[in-house]
Amino acid sequence: MEYALLLVLIAMVIFLMLVAFGRQLNNTYETINSGVQNAGK
Repeated sequence: MEYALLLVLIAMVIFLMLVAFGRQLNNTYETINSGVQNAGK
């Protein structure tokens, strides 16, 4: 029973890390994309 609870907690932590990392990656991509568009003008 304790193992199941531990696995759920670990899965939640990993999921939250992936969500946070995904948002950071998306922000970086948008910054690069806007920089490229500005350079092209």
